[in-house]
Order: sequence, then structure tokens, then C-alpha cells
Amino acid sequence: MKTLQRISQLLSNHASLFIILISIVTFYVPNLFVWVKGDVQALTLGIIMLSMGMTLTCPYYHTSAHPSSEYRCSSAYHLCQLTCPCLYQRDA
Repeated sequence: MKTLQRISQLLSNHASLFIILISIVTFYVPNLFVWVKGDVQALTLGIIMLSMGMTLTCPYYHTSAHPSSEYRCSSAYHLCQLTCPCLYQRDA
């Protein structure tokens, strides 16, 4: 039981890093994750969203209410809008 708690603690403390690493692996080796589709895809997304939400603390909400956070969110949105189309590859 202690081992499971340690693994859980490690994953919850480093959820963002774990998800980013998996995303990078998926980007370069997509065949490893072909099985993630349909119901499994919805479950996987739910687990990711839950793990990211569990890492939020009260100070985060206080910081997100600060006026400068609007600038950061806006900048992140525009960066995403510029980057995502560049990653999209059309089948010719």
C-alpha cells in the first residue's frame, strides 16, 4: 500500500511534467497510442483533466484573479493560435 501511495504522490506532484512527456512521445511515435480511441479516449482525457485539476491550490486562484493574469492568458491563447496551425500536417 505504501508503494501505491508513493507512486500516486509522485504522479500528482509531477502531473504536468508526466503529461507533457507523454505528449512528446505521442507526437514522435503515434503508433504507441493507436489504442486510445473512442471510450478509452474520453476516459483518458477525463483522467488527465482530473489530475491537472487536483494539482491546483488556493493561491493559484488568487493569482488568476490578478489583472496581469489576463495578459498571460491572452498571450498563451494567441501563441497557441499561431503554433497549432504550424503543427497541422495536411495529407496530400
